[in-house]
Order: sequence, then structure tokens, then C-alpha cells
Amino acid sequence: MGYTPFYLHMGQSPHLIPPLISDSDLSNHQSTVNTSMLSFIMQLQEDVVEAKDHLVQVKVDNAFHSNKHCNPDDVFEIGDHVMLSTSHQ
Repeated sequence: MGYTPFYLHMGQSPHLIPPLISDSDLSNHQSTVNTSMLSFIMQLQEDVVEAKDHLVQVKVDNAFHSNKHCNPDDVFEIGDHVMLSTSHQ
């Protein structure tokens, strides 16, 4: 899918160094921060939806490939003789 679990949960990659912008700088640029946060939240929501779509596609693919190896169901008619197990009564 291209996303780490950390990114999908937290919305960002882990930071290995301290941030370069201090809290006082952020308060000076509040309108820029609001716009950035809205775009960040929208991008995160799109990424989560894309990851969910990939998971659904993987489930469908796995079911298809698993079912290729299954034998077809037996068809019984009224009056056919069958063997029954009584060991689990």
C-alpha cells in the first residue's frame, strides 16, 4: 500500500530530529498553519481511504486465488445413498 502503520495512525512519518519551527513562530503564522492543517487533514483522510481500498482489493484477490483450489460442491438428489458419520453425536 505504500504507507507505514505509523503514518496511517499518526498522519505523519516519525521525526528523528527536533522540529525546525518553534511554537512562537507557529503562533505568528496562524493563518498559514490553519491552511496547512486543513490540507494535512484532507490528505490524511485521502490516504486512509486509499489504504482501505487496497485492503479490500487484497481480500478479494486472496479469496479468488483461494477458491481456485476448492473442489466443486457435491450435488445430491433425493433418493441418493450417502454415508453419515455418527461419531460426533
